[in-house]
Amino acid sequence: MNLAYISFYISIIIWAIIPFRQVGKKYFYYFLLFAILDPIILFVRIELHSTTNYLYLPFSFLILASIQNTDFLKKYRIYIFVLFILISIVSLNNFIMDKFFLFMGIIHLLIFLKFIKNFIISFVKDNTVNIFLILLVFYEITIVAKNFNILSGLTDAHTYFVITSIFEAFIGLFFCIFKSDNPRLLLQFK
Repeated sequence: MNLAYISFYISIIIWAIIPFRQVGKKYFYYFLLFAILDPIILFVRIELHSTTNYLYLPFSFLILASIQNTDFLKKYRIYIFVLFILISIVSLNNFIMDKFFLFMGIIHLLIFLKFIKNFIISFVKDNTVNIFLILLVFYEITIVAKNFNILSGLTDAHTYFVITSIFEAFIGLFFCIFKSDNPRLLLQFK
Protein backbone atom coordinates (compact mmCIF):
# COMPACT_ATOMS: atom_id res chain seq x y z
CA MET A 1 0.00 0.00 0.00
CA ASN A 2 1.51 3.35 -0.98
CA LEU A 3 1.69 6.56 1.03
CA ALA A 4 -1.31 8.13 -0.73
CA TYR A 5 -3.61 5.30 0.34
CA ILE A 6 -2.23 5.22 3.87
CA SER A 7 -2.72 8.97 4.28
CA PHE A 8 -6.22 8.68 2.78
CA TYR A 9 -7.30 5.97 5.26
CA ILE A 10 -5.73 7.74 8.24
CA SER A 11 -7.49 10.92 7.19
CA ILE A 12 -10.84 9.09 7.00
CA ILE A 13 -10.40 7.81 10.56
CA ILE A 14 -9.37 11.19 11.95
CA TRP A 15 -12.13 13.12 10.19
CA ALA A 16 -14.71 10.53 11.29
CA ILE A 17 -13.86 11.29 14.93
CA ILE A 18 -14.11 15.08 14.65
CA PRO A 19 -17.93 15.42 14.49
CA PHE A 20 -18.23 13.50 17.76
CA ARG A 21 -16.01 16.12 19.40
CA GLN A 22 -17.88 19.02 17.80
CA VAL A 23 -21.49 17.93 18.44
CA GLY A 24 -23.64 20.98 19.13
CA LYS A 25 -20.87 23.40 18.21
CA LYS A 26 -20.92 26.07 15.52
CA TYR A 27 -19.12 24.07 12.84
CA PHE A 28 -20.60 20.65 13.61
CA TYR A 29 -22.27 20.24 10.19
CA TYR A 30 -19.12 21.39 8.42
CA PHE A 31 -17.18 18.58 10.11
CA LEU A 32 -20.01 16.07 9.73
CA LEU A 33 -20.16 16.57 5.97
CA PHE A 34 -16.40 16.09 5.68
CA ALA A 35 -16.65 12.99 7.88
CA ILE A 36 -19.24 11.30 5.68
CA LEU A 37 -17.81 12.41 2.33
CA ASP A 38 -14.68 10.23 2.26
CA PRO A 39 -16.41 6.97 3.32
CA ILE A 40 -19.07 7.56 0.66
CA ILE A 41 -16.35 8.23 -1.91
CA LEU A 42 -14.55 5.05 -0.86
CA PHE A 43 -17.74 2.98 -1.05
CA VAL A 44 -18.65 4.30 -4.51
CA ARG A 45 -15.15 3.71 -5.86
CA ILE A 46 -14.66 0.22 -4.43
CA GLU A 47 -18.13 -1.30 -4.33
CA LEU A 48 -19.77 0.44 -7.28
CA HIS A 49 -16.58 0.73 -9.37
CA SER A 50 -17.50 4.27 -10.30
CA THR A 51 -15.73 7.56 -10.51
CA THR A 52 -16.62 9.85 -7.65
CA ASN A 53 -15.82 13.36 -8.82
CA TYR A 54 -19.51 14.05 -9.31
CA LEU A 55 -20.04 13.73 -5.53
CA TYR A 56 -17.51 16.35 -4.51
CA LEU A 57 -19.24 19.37 -6.01
CA PRO A 58 -22.68 18.95 -4.37
CA PHE A 59 -21.03 18.03 -1.06
CA SER A 60 -18.80 21.10 -1.24
CA PHE A 61 -21.88 23.24 -1.84
CA LEU A 62 -23.51 21.71 1.26
CA ILE A 63 -20.33 22.38 3.24
CA LEU A 64 -20.50 26.02 2.15
CA ALA A 65 -24.16 26.18 3.18
CA SER A 66 -23.39 24.53 6.53
CA ILE A 67 -21.22 27.41 7.72
CA GLN A 68 -23.84 30.08 7.10
CA ASN A 69 -25.79 31.46 10.03
CA THR A 70 -29.13 29.92 10.92
CA ASP A 71 -31.17 32.96 9.86
CA PHE A 72 -29.59 32.87 6.40
CA LEU A 73 -30.31 29.15 6.07
CA LYS A 74 -33.93 29.56 7.14
CA LYS A 75 -34.50 32.52 4.83
CA TYR A 76 -32.92 30.92 1.74
CA ARG A 77 -33.54 27.20 2.39
CA ILE A 78 -35.61 26.76 -0.78
CA TYR A 79 -32.94 28.39 -2.93
CA ILE A 80 -30.21 26.32 -1.25
CA PHE A 81 -32.19 23.13 -1.88
CA VAL A 82 -32.82 24.03 -5.54
CA LEU A 83 -29.15 24.94 -6.05
CA PHE A 84 -28.08 21.67 -4.45
CA ILE A 85 -30.36 19.70 -6.79
CA LEU A 86 -29.12 21.64 -9.84
CA ILE A 87 -25.48 21.19 -8.88
CA SER A 88 -26.08 17.47 -8.33
CA ILE A 89 -27.77 17.07 -11.71
CA VAL A 90 -25.06 19.01 -13.51
CA SER A 91 -22.36 16.99 -11.73
CA LEU A 92 -24.03 13.68 -12.56
CA ASN A 93 -24.28 14.58 -16.23
CA ASN A 94 -20.63 15.59 -16.46
CA PHE A 95 -21.50 18.98 -17.98
CA ILE A 96 -18.79 20.72 -16.01
CA MET A 97 -16.14 18.04 -15.57
CA ASP A 98 -13.63 20.05 -17.61
CA LYS A 99 -14.13 22.90 -15.10
CA PHE A 100 -14.57 20.66 -12.05
CA PHE A 101 -11.44 21.78 -10.18
CA LEU A 102 -12.19 25.42 -10.95
CA PHE A 103 -15.67 25.14 -9.39
CA MET A 104 -14.31 23.20 -6.43
CA GLY A 105 -11.63 25.83 -5.91
CA ILE A 106 -14.21 28.63 -6.07
CA ILE A 107 -16.53 26.96 -3.54
CA HIS A 108 -13.70 26.34 -1.10
CA LEU A 109 -12.39 29.85 -1.68
CA LEU A 110 -15.82 31.11 -0.57
CA ILE A 111 -15.60 28.90 2.53
CA PHE A 112 -12.11 30.24 3.19
CA LEU A 113 -13.39 33.82 2.89
CA LYS A 114 -16.25 33.09 5.30
CA PHE A 115 -13.75 31.79 7.88
CA ILE A 116 -11.55 34.86 7.33
CA LYS A 117 -14.62 37.07 7.85
CA ASN A 118 -15.47 35.23 11.09
CA PHE A 119 -11.87 35.57 12.25
CA ILE A 120 -11.81 39.33 11.54
CA ILE A 121 -15.15 39.88 13.27
CA SER A 122 -13.90 37.98 16.32
CA PHE A 123 -10.67 39.96 16.33
CA VAL A 124 -12.30 43.38 15.91
CA LYS A 125 -15.36 42.82 18.09
CA ASP A 126 -13.76 40.92 20.99
CA ASN A 127 -10.05 41.72 20.57
CA THR A 128 -9.33 37.99 20.37
CA VAL A 129 -7.40 35.75 18.04
CA ASN A 130 -9.31 32.53 17.59
CA ILE A 131 -6.83 29.68 17.05
CA PHE A 132 -9.66 27.33 16.00
CA LEU A 133 -10.62 29.68 13.15
CA ILE A 134 -6.98 30.06 12.13
CA LEU A 135 -6.74 26.28 11.68
CA LEU A 136 -10.01 26.22 9.74
CA VAL A 137 -8.53 28.88 7.47
CA PHE A 138 -5.34 26.84 6.97
CA TYR A 139 -7.38 23.72 6.26
CA GLU A 140 -9.39 25.51 3.59
CA ILE A 141 -6.20 26.97 2.13
CA THR A 142 -4.93 23.42 1.56
CA ILE A 143 -8.15 22.47 -0.25
CA VAL A 144 -8.12 25.61 -2.40
CA ALA A 145 -4.44 25.07 -3.17
CA LYS A 146 -5.05 21.42 -4.16
CA ASN A 147 -7.71 22.41 -6.66
CA PHE A 148 -5.81 25.31 -8.17
CA ASN A 149 -2.61 23.23 -8.26
CA ILE A 150 -4.39 20.61 -10.35
CA LEU A 151 -5.75 23.35 -12.62
CA SER A 152 -2.42 25.05 -13.10
CA GLY A 153 -0.19 21.98 -13.05
CA LEU A 154 2.48 23.85 -11.09
CA THR A 155 3.63 20.80 -9.16
CA ASP A 156 3.20 17.05 -9.31
CA ALA A 157 -0.45 16.68 -8.30
CA HIS A 158 0.01 13.26 -6.71
CA THR A 159 2.91 14.34 -4.51
CA TYR A 160 1.19 17.58 -3.58
CA PHE A 161 -2.00 15.65 -2.72
CA VAL A 162 -0.09 13.32 -0.37
CA ILE A 163 1.74 16.18 1.35
CA THR A 164 -1.39 18.27 1.86
CA SER A 165 -3.38 15.22 3.00
CA ILE A 166 -0.81 14.52 5.70
CA PHE A 167 -0.93 18.18 6.75
CA GLU A 168 -4.76 18.02 6.79
CA ALA A 169 -4.65 14.92 9.00
CA PHE A 170 -2.57 16.85 11.55
CA ILE A 171 -5.08 19.70 11.44
CA GLY A 172 -7.82 17.09 11.90
CA LEU A 173 -6.06 15.81 15.03
CA PHE A 174 -6.29 19.33 16.45
CA PHE A 175 -10.06 19.36 15.80
CA CYS A 176 -10.32 15.92 17.49
CA ILE A 177 -8.75 17.34 20.63
CA PHE A 178 -10.18 20.86 20.85
CA LYS A 179 -13.80 21.95 20.58
CA SER A 180 -14.60 25.16 18.74
CA ASP A 181 -15.72 26.95 21.91
CA ASN A 182 -12.64 26.07 23.98
CA PRO A 183 -11.64 29.29 25.81
CA ARG A 184 -7.96 28.27 25.69
CA LEU A 185 -8.09 28.82 21.93
CA LEU A 186 -8.95 32.50 22.31
CA LEU A 187 -5.96 34.77 22.70
CA GLN A 188 -7.15 38.00 24.25
CA PHE A 189 -5.56 41.33 23.25
CA LYS A 190 -6.01 44.52 25.21
